[in-house]
Amino acid sequence: MAGDFDFSADHIAAASGAYEPQRLNHFVVRFAGLGTSKVIEKSLSSFTPPKRQIAAVTIPYANEERKVAGKVTVANASLVITDYVDKDTWKDFHDWLDKVHDVRTGAIGYAKDYKKEGKIHYYGPNAETKRSWISSGCFPLSIESGQFSMDVADVNTLTVDMSVDRILPAESA
Repeated sequence: MAGDFDFSADHIAAASGAYEPQRLNHFVVRFAGLGTSKVIEKSLSSFTPPKRQIAAVTIPYANEERKVAGKVTVANASLVITDYVDKDTWKDFHDWLDKVHDVRTGAIGYAKDYKKEGKIHYYGPNAETKRSWISSGCFPLSIESGQFSMDVADVNTLTVDMSVDRILPAESA
């Protein structure tokens, strides 16, 4: 007996233009004022966007409790970058990390010199911007190079963990 549920998938990517899926590989991440930003964009392999999390504050009353929104935190973001030997991606990220902490002197830099704004763009299949976010207060926390090995012929990647102060949707970024 047929119920209210339609088991047909005819609505997905239909000729009528409904329910076009967002492809995971249609995105870019850009950082303002960071070396050769276009090279970083072209070298990006994967990106885990920062997650906004709202803590719940519990208010006890008699035999019950109620929750209200509390402190908001933004988790770190992670970028995986393909390490091309003929581009300065590796150097750009390490120069940025040196602005946070100068390994030669041990000094920590001024936030105004190392915090950058990041823009994340998600594109439809026709390269039209569909969603954009602005991440403010971005800076690298660590850079991990791939493991060197004579046993494999894979490409090297850099994994960059980023601190992010805030992420917000952008009307047109």
